[in-house]
Amino acid sequence: MRVRRRSRWVVGLLGAVVLSGLLVQWLPQRTRDRVADPVPVFSAMASAPLGDEERLAEIDRLFSLAVDDLQAGRAEQALSALEQVLVLAPSLVDAHVNAGFALIDLARFDAAQEHFRLATRLKPLQANAYYGQALAYEAEADLELALGAMRTYVHLSEADSAHTRRAWSAIWEWQARLAERSGQGG
Repeated sequence: MRVRRRSRWVVGLLGAVVLSGLLVQWLPQRTRDRVADPVPVFSAMASAPLGDEERLAEIDRLFSLAVDDLQAGRAEQALSALEQVLVLAPSLVDAHVNAGFALIDLARFDAAQEHFRLATRLKPLQANAYYGQALAYEAEADLELALGAMRTYVHLSEADSAHTRRAWSAIWEWQARLAERSGQGG
């Protein structure tokens, strides 16, 4: 297990992880559920200069293709399309989030975390970025950081959503695992 040294602020902000056994089985379905809708592309790019309609159309086409690929379980193709989107629109938060989920599917957790961090820097209230960050930390067995990230997700998300219920389940599981590790419970 690799424990990362982070400032207290980051540790407080991040952490909480999903059932490790379910990660392998559950991830493809969860990825389909969490993929950002292609509709926000135009609203996110609304500030683009006038006359840049071809660029916007290409961003929308590539983003939609990436979403379709992610939902179909084609993470490598989705990542390729998202990388092209990010060349055209490096500040498009949903592209960073979806790239992070594609990278989780490819077991490239450090790269996934970087995309989630970029997304939260660009838009600190982007809840699904914290969810993805938690999954990436959990996959690397860093339950403390996973727990913090999932708590942030729960704080930012709707209380009665299916994802929030899954997040609470992950939080309880990770707390129990951390308590077992420290010899405090069972």
